[in-house]
Amino acid sequence: EDQFTIVLCNFRQNSSEFTLKHLPQRNTELILYNYIDAPEQLLETISLKPYEVRVYLFKWIKMDKGKEREWGFSNGNYN
Repeated sequence: EDQFTIVLCNFRQNSSEFTLKHLPQRNTELILYNYIDAPEQLLETISLKPYEVRVYLFKWIKMDKGKEREWGFSNGNYN
C-alpha cells in the first residue's frame, strides 16, 4: 500500500502554531507523540507545545464511489 507520514516537531521552548491547508484532516492515525493529550486526528490549525513531536500516518484508500482514491487511514474496512 502507498502510505506516508507527516512529522510535526517543535524544537522551541515556546508553543508554536501553524496551518496545514493542503493535507486531509480526517482519516489519519497518530502513531507517535510525546504529549498524552495530542489529538488523534490531524487538524488544519496545529498548536504544538514546547518540544512536542507528533507523527501521523496516511494511507491510500479506495472509496466505494468509482475508482477515485483519497488519502486517509485504512482501518481494514476498505477493499
